[in-house]
Amino acid sequence: MDEKYFEDPEKFIPERFSRDRIKDIKKYVYMPSEKDLVHVSSLAGLAALLYKFSVEPAPSSLRHPVSDPTSIITQNIKGGLPLYIKERA
Repeated sequence: MDEKYFEDPEKFIPERFSRDRIKDIKKYVYMPSEKDLVHVSSLAGLAALLYKFSVEPAPSSLRHPVSDPTSIITQNIKGGLPLYIKERA
């Protein structure tokens, strides 16, 4: 972000994009990062998939899966989490 458009551009201030302050942002100044676009694209793809298919536990799924305590960033399930994807009627 550029100082001529945003006060303290390098400082993390999520409130600057709040509904109350959105009018203070000049049009076409804010461009989402590639990371933001990938996230939105992933969600759109997931929504499209879930529109046509339902997801259920597979017969081999554990009723009470066990988390891997060595996971650092995201929660992992030991042995994975088998799913059954079924086309909606």
